[in-house]
Amino acid sequence: MNFPATSEALRAAGYVDMERSKFCACGEVVFWFLTRSAKWMPMAIDADGCWTPHWANCRQVKSQQKIERKKQAAKQGILFT
Repeated sequence: MNFPATSEALRAAGYVDMERSKFCACGEVVFWFLTRSAKWMPMAIDADGCWTPHWANCRQVKSQQKIERKKQAAKQGILFT
């Protein structure tokens, strides 16, 4: 799938618009789509009305990734700094 994409292109590729969530930590509204392979994908709509994966432009992505790494390390009993 090439992004940014129109709503019609997403539907044609098998994406299903599932729900709109509250704002992300970056302040953007996140729309959740289900892909053909049954994976959830957070999407954002740009100024042109096209869809892009939210993580592609999220200002908080690095801090969110660090939080996830810490959670995974804690589950494995690894000290993470």
